[in-house]
Amino acid sequence: MYQIWALAKNTWKEAFRKKDFYVFFIFLLVFLVVLCFENFLNVSGISRYIKDLGFSLTWIFSLIIAVTFSAKQIPAEIESHTIYPLLAKPITRLYLILGKFLGAVIASTITFSIFYILLAVVSGTKGEGIAPVLLVQSWFCAVLFFALICAISICFSVFLTLSANITVSFILYFFVISFADRIRDLIFLDNGIVSFVCNIFYYLIPHFEFYDLRLRLVHAWEPLSLGVTAAIFLYTVLYVSFILLITYRGFARKRL
Repeated sequence: MYQIWALAKNTWKEAFRKKDFYVFFIFLLVFLVVLCFENFLNVSGISRYIKDLGFSLTWIFSLIIAVTFSAKQIPAEIESHTIYPLLAKPITRLYLILGKFLGAVIASTITFSIFYILLAVVSGTKGEGIAPVLLVQSWFCAVLFFALICAISICFSVFLTLSANITVSFILYFFVISFADRIRDLIFLDNGIVSFVCNIFYYLIPHFEFYDLRLRLVHAWEPLSLGVTAAIFLYTVLYVSFILLITYRGFARKRL
């Protein structure tokens, strides 16, 4: 466990040595300053739409950092040949994967948390704060989401090139967000082979839409029930474990 934590610690520290986080932070800060001027267009309720866009930007910026950062971890170690002294310490390939995964999740969580707190503070100053339960619940679901997307990006890095990995990860995310509901509809509308194939495909794809509580935050809806939250947590643990197992199997067979 010490080896995994040491790898994770070095990994997440690396994220804040790069400029990506600071560029996105400044951009979001400038946007949120504009949010403070609620009636700058003299349109009633305009702040709700700006808040919606603010949460969307927070999510997308954090997603970009999570995917690009996770995708580089193992390829960077191989290209720089630093993977050989790591494995000679000795650190097993499983520990290397777990350490990189944990570090990527921590880095993504810290990044999102900073963006999220900034947005919550600005929203609170406008008298349109968010219920504490919903605020914490949304943050928790986001952490689960980044655990899933980091696991997927690290898995792809074992089988794909860096550019292909980043491209496929983003395509997968936007495909699931855009078409998961339509695939579900096909399951019920058709009783033939199409329904059967869609049914299998629907349960195999990662359901990123489970984690996005943006509409609940913006419109002040009721928080998720404890049972639903627990189900999302269990789903994430099982899916991430499965993905990391595939990653380990692929990496164990990879010639370095």
